[in-house]
Amino acid sequence: MLYSLSRFRFHKPVPPFELGGEYLGREGQHYLRDALGSVELEGPETLFKGLSDGDLVVVKVKRADEFNVLAEALDIYVKSEAPTNIPPKPHAARFAVFLSRVRDFFVTRGFNEVLTPSLVRCPGLEPSLEPFATEANYGRLRETVYLPTSPEIHLKKAMAAGWTDIFELKSCFRRGEFSSHHDNEFTMLEWYRGFAGLKMIEDDLRGLVQVLADEGWSTTAPQIQVTDFAALFRTHLGFALTPQTNAAELLNLCQQLNVHTTADDSFNDLFHRLLVDRLESEIAEMGPVIVKRFPPSQAALAKLDKDGWADRFEFYWNGLEIANAFNEVNGADEQKQRWADEQRERLRLGSSAVPADPGLIRALRKGMPPSGGIALGVERLYMACAGVIDIRELKLFSVAEVFER
Repeated sequence: MLYSLSRFRFHKPVPPFELGGEYLGREGQHYLRDALGSVELEGPETLFKGLSDGDLVVVKVKRADEFNVLAEALDIYVKSEAPTNIPPKPHAARFAVFLSRVRDFFVTRGFNEVLTPSLVRCPGLEPSLEPFATEANYGRLRETVYLPTSPEIHLKKAMAAGWTDIFELKSCFRRGEFSSHHDNEFTMLEWYRGFAGLKMIEDDLRGLVQVLADEGWSTTAPQIQVTDFAALFRTHLGFALTPQTNAAELLNLCQQLNVHTTADDSFNDLFHRLLVDRLESEIAEMGPVIVKRFPPSQAALAKLDKDGWADRFEFYWNGLEIANAFNEVNGADEQKQRWADEQRERLRLGSSAVPADPGLIRALRKGMPPSGGIALGVERLYMACAGVIDIRELKLFSVAEVFER
């Protein structure tokens, strides 16, 4: 019977059998490999005469274990015309398994998995994000549509339609994002709980991280700390941050700390500069940590708590911002106002104009329960667990490979 290397690893057949793969020769040794690994080939040197790296071969196996194969015959199946070096990408295979494990976690906790569109009227209005746009036909009409920067809008429509505890693993797209922990296309995990607040979302997050650690995905113990921005500003910047703190006060703090500013910086600009320049390195030293109590101008689509703070949290691990959670706005008028604020901010920042989605407003007028929700970058969670430093180690094909000629 003929086996690929994948079937050989899984079935562990008893010889004799045939095994196919790509030939590789190194310093007098011979190997059979695929994208996930290799086994050493042993046998008479005459078997390997005339072989070149990249040739696809089938060997008749006389003896085998996990790492070595004794061959008694060999046939060339395809003579490679342009052998290439296949870089090993073990994390690409493990990440696919990781996605399955994350999905299982939510299914076993009683969540319903939903699938939202990948061509949408509104991709999301977060001011700093740029979407990809294209055109779609609707009968005789041609409309501009977008790839989603997040599935949030349609997940909230689902909540208003009675889907109260839901999750989705979704490919999302953000134009211009490219670094060791950013990519134009990435996997977003979002989950929402109806008739719940942030405490239940936090419990879900802690449960997910603990399960991943228990199953060996994490190289470090996930003892998640909790802090808030008032504590971070007080401890590391010597500043008393309150919900009433204004832009002039933050500007003065930036000047004291020699943090770069510009004449037209808003409160949010100054807050972000302090976070990036002075606080993120401190947060990274804390290990896995949940940061709560954002200034009200940073509420985005979160409600305000009784003290005036934005009722949201972010989850950091190994210096990566991994998740962003909200006590969700669920009133139609408030949602319209928040979107108007975000569109004005997009205009101020020079971001592209993006329409809102009136369908969500109609859904909220019908009624969406009080809900907690969270958006989590799955690649970043895997990177934090496994100690990976570049997001492209998780991908079979990078953007550069997609466009190569």
